[in-house]
Amino acid sequence: MPFTSRLTLALLMAAGMAWSAPAWARMSIPAAEKACKVGPATAADVSAEFLQRSGNVPTSVPGGITVSAKEAKCLMDGVGSRLVVIQAMRDDQQLPGAHALPSIGSPRPDDKAQEILAKGLDEVTGGDKKAPLLIYCHGDFCHLSYNATLRAVKAGYSKIYWLRDGNKGWMAAGLPLKGEELDARGFPARYAGALEGCDKEVLHYDAQRHVREVLTYASAAELEESVQDDVETATKSRAACLQKLQQDFAASQAVQADLSRHLQRNEQHVARHFKELRAAVEGNPAGIIKAALDAIDLAGAKRVLADARDLKNKEGPVQRCGSLGSTRPRDNDEIHAARRLYEEHDRCLASYGRQGLAAAFLGGFEDDEYRSIQGVVAATARFTCSRRGGANCLPDASWRRLADVASEANTRLIDDAIAREEALNEEVDAAEQRLNQWAEQVKAYIAARNREIEESNARQQSRSQQIYTAPAPSAPSTYRRPPSNYSLPGMR
Repeated sequence: MPFTSRLTLALLMAAGMAWSAPAWARMSIPAAEKACKVGPATAADVSAEFLQRSGNVPTSVPGGITVSAKEAKCLMDGVGSRLVVIQAMRDDQQLPGAHALPSIGSPRPDDKAQEILAKGLDEVTGGDKKAPLLIYCHGDFCHLSYNATLRAVKAGYSKIYWLRDGNKGWMAAGLPLKGEELDARGFPARYAGALEGCDKEVLHYDAQRHVREVLTYASAAELEESVQDDVETATKSRAACLQKLQQDFAASQAVQADLSRHLQRNEQHVARHFKELRAAVEGNPAGIIKAALDAIDLAGAKRVLADARDLKNKEGPVQRCGSLGSTRPRDNDEIHAARRLYEEHDRCLASYGRQGLAAAFLGGFEDDEYRSIQGVVAATARFTCSRRGGANCLPDASWRRLADVASEANTRLIDDAIAREEALNEEVDAAEQRLNQWAEQVKAYIAARNREIEESNARQQSRSQQIYTAPAPSAPSTYRRPPSNYSLPGMR
């Protein structure tokens, strides 16, 4: 080969171009190693132990030369078919020209495994111990190619390149596997899908997401600020994705040039996407925004209004639950009546609840609660036909369906009902306290009367019937509101 041709080829390989030289232009192994900047071999060590399944493999292997994916591709292009590529595992994804010998990476130290390797290598090299080998497996976590390299050294092969990063590193470098062809522009087949993945960094800002923003912000200025934040985030995310592809496809000059163009136009690309997105949503309220409003379920908001109407004239606990009456029961019948009165009063107080209207009123948009409907009404009013006009304006009827529910009158009704609920809760707290005090007084009176009877019996040296006889246990109450933890005897 003339010196100028050899120099040109060396420069192309040094630049990492995915170029395949014709058969007559192959380089010598020393020249290819120099052009590809391949490092020296590690000293052979016949006593090196085989690796079992574990974590990452070492960075070097005795008797082998560790190469990167870029260096391996450069050697393939320079040495050509003289470089015997060995795949030391079972996998349909193979490097170009690879020979699959999955059994040669066995960690077994016996002679049988060495015989299998020697036989397999003899078949693919024609028994030429000087044939250069490139051995690889899945990646830097795979021990099979490390073991296969040790066995090849023991079998007498003198030039062994170990692709430690394996298939994983090869694909990460953007290099085509066996059967993958470059397209007309010189791009690997996987590049188109990878580039599409970067576009998804922007495309997940779709019409549905923008509709949610339109329904959230009451003013055009607030919406604009939110959209610009989204644009900035999407621009940075897509740029970071494109820069990652530059690293993944470092060996392809065609890909590098294309990615540079995408990065230069990244801001304009993202801005155009958002402009088209906004035009599709905000420019067609009659279609997209109307559909969003029509899909909102008002059942939750209407339940809130119904609860508010019920609370407006709801009686307090004193009027609704009645009085407790006398605290001095005279016999068992009156004690049992007091127990029933306590249980009824306790159930009545429990019926007021603690998490009613106020909790529903503060619910989120996902639950279609009243406050959220208010926000949607305020945010979409500017798109209605009565305010905006035009062929694609939001029909007033669709907007009015929500506005009638979230009207000012209904808002006042709910505000008044919440205040009423808070007042009722305070009344219930006071009534519970009175109930507990009443129970304590009754218990104290019963205990005092029993002591009087016992003392009287002791003086008379006879036993009389006590005022209280414990009744059969009743079913426990299904609800107890703290601190209502008192009960009359027999009222548990």
